[in-house]
Amino acid sequence: MNKNTEPMQSQYRKELNDIIVEYLEIVKPLVESYHKFDSAPQLRREFLPGIQDKLNNQNEISLEKLRTATNNYFERLENAYTISGSKADTEDLILLNPSVFKMTQQEFNEIVEKHVGNHTMEIALRSYAEATGLHVLRRIYTKEEKEKLAESVYRNACSYIENTSPHFEIDSFMQTMAGTLFNEANALTE
Repeated sequence: MNKNTEPMQSQYRKELNDIIVEYLEIVKPLVESYHKFDSAPQLRREFLPGIQDKLNNQNEISLEKLRTATNNYFERLENAYTISGSKADTEDLILLNPSVFKMTQQEFNEIVEKHVGNHTMEIALRSYAEATGLHVLRRIYTKEEKEKLAESVYRNACSYIENTSPHFEIDSFMQTMAGTLFNEANALTE
């Protein structure tokens, strides 16, 4: 099983991957036991209900952890996207008035790089780019875009767990990629 050590992994992606890795460590032996006892008809009634209960319980625990990680991400996102004067660079904001100053693409790129992760400034930069036709070489996500992407990633994460129960099979992709899933969540920084 892979443990993801990618330096570019967002906190939210890391949390989801850690939950999946932990889930696999707990559930894999349960699934193996289930198949062992399922192949022995005389032992099915005695052992399978307990294994099913443990699997269902672990699914609920892991799904709750995914919900908690997602809710925590939304809280961090809300805080990060709260516009405040302390996050505003007043000197650069003056330059972002297209009726006063027209930047070159290179000048604009330098300001964008300067403010990576400062959502107050990123909103202003995105507006300036839209008004002037300049290109933002780095993708600047709105809060709403990140929320929508986080919901999609969350549903995807839940589907790995939910698909284990009915068939007592662990998704082979999830097993192979555990710790490196949810690449699209790298954009979900706060």
